[in-house]
Amino acid sequence: MEGSINSPAMAPSQYCKKSYVRVSFHVTLTLLLLLMPHAASLEFNYQQLGDTGKVLNISGDVEPREGVLELTKYKEDSVGRVIYYELLHLWDKSSGKFADFTTHFSFTINAPDKTNPGDGITFFLAHPNFPESQIDGSGIGLASREQLRTQNYAKDFPFVAVEFDTLNNTWDPVHDHVGIDVNALNSTSTTEWFTSMDKRGYDADITFNSASNELSVTVTGYKDNVKIKQGLSSLVNLSDILPEWVQFGFSSATGHTIEEHTLSSWSFKSTLETEPSKRRLVIGLSVGLGVGVLIVIFGVIFLVRWMLRTRGIEDVSLFGNAMDYDFEKISLPKKFSFQELATATNNFASENKIGQGGFGAVYRGFIRGLNTHVAIKKVSPGSRQGVREYVSEVKIISQLRHRNLVQLFG
Repeated sequence: MEGSINSPAMAPSQYCKKSYVRVSFHVTLTLLLLLMPHAASLEFNYQQLGDTGKVLNISGDVEPREGVLELTKYKEDSVGRVIYYELLHLWDKSSGKFADFTTHFSFTINAPDKTNPGDGITFFLAHPNFPESQIDGSGIGLASREQLRTQNYAKDFPFVAVEFDTLNNTWDPVHDHVGIDVNALNSTSTTEWFTSMDKRGYDADITFNSASNELSVTVTGYKDNVKIKQGLSSLVNLSDILPEWVQFGFSSATGHTIEEHTLSSWSFKSTLETEPSKRRLVIGLSVGLGVGVLIVIFGVIFLVRWMLRTRGIEDVSLFGNAMDYDFEKISLPKKFSFQELATATNNFASENKIGQGGFGAVYRGFIRGLNTHVAIKKVSPGSRQGVREYVSEVKIISQLRHRNLVQLFG
C-alpha cells in the first residue's frame, strides 16, 4: 500500500505578509505623527471657579467662595493673583509660528465708597518667573512702582496686560478706563470705561490675532444705567516682548481706597501650529530606520520558518512522485487513492497503528471493495530509507508467493 500527504502550505506565508503589512502600517503612522505639522492647543471653560484648585494657582488674598474667586478683600493694600497651572506656548522659534488666542471672563466690582474706589483688575501674560507684586494699589497686582524702577526689571520679567482701571493715577486718564500695558503701568492705548460699582457683572473678551498682531478688547459698560459694549484694540507684537512660553491669568489690588474684585467665570482657547523641528525629524528618521531593520529581521525569520514548514511537505510530494514513476515499471494488482486508505484506517487513527517500519507507521485497515482486512504502510517524510530501497522492497514482495507471506494487494 502507498499513501502521500498533500496539504496546503499557505498559512505561514499569509501570516508573514499580514505581519509585514501590520508593522509597515505602524511605521508609516509613527513617521506621519512625528513629521506632520503639530497643533499645540490649549482650551478650557470654567463657568464656576470655586472648585478649580487643581488647575488654577491662587496667591495673595484670593479666596474661593460659592463658585467664584474673590481676588481682593474689603481692606486697604490687598493684592491677589490667579494663574492657570500650565504655561501657554505663545510662539515657536524653530518654526516661526505664532499663537492666536481668545479669552472670555466675567467679573464684578463692588465699592462701598463709590466716590473713591480703587484700584482694578487685569488680565496678563508674563515671563514664567514673573515675581509676585509688592503691595502697591497703583500696580493693580502686576508690579509695584518700586519693582519697575529696578534696573532691568522689565527686561528680565516682561509682561503684557489689559487693565480695567478704576483709580486715576497721575499717569492715567482722568476717568475709569480700559488700557493695554506693555512692561509698564502707563498704558500704550486706552479708552474710557463706563463703570458701576454696585456688584453688577462685567463681561470681557480679549483676542489676539498673530497675523496682524492685533490685540482686541471688548467689555461691558454701564452708561446712564444702560448696559453697553465698549471696545479697544492695539497693535502689539507679543513675540518681540514675551518669551515663547508664558504664564497667564489675572491680578487685582487695592491701595488706600477699597473695592472688592470677584472673578466669576473664565474660558480660554489658543492654537499654535508648529512644523516638525530638526530634533523631531532626527527622531522620526531614527525610528523609521530602526523599525525598518526590525521589519527586515522579522521578514527573514518568517521566510525561514515558512521554508522549513513547506520543505517537509514538498519532500513528501516529490517522494510520492518518485515512487509513482518507479511503480509504473512494476505490475501491481491495484493502485489505491489516499482517501480510500484513510477511510480504511479511520483516518489513520492511533488505535489502528500496529507497527513502525523504516519507511513509516503500519496501520490495520479494512478495504470494503476487497472485503478484507489489510496492513497499510503510511510513508513518513522523515524516513531514513530512500525511494529506490522502498521500491525494491515492494518489487520483491510482489513477486513472492508463500503461505507465510502476506499478499500484496496494491
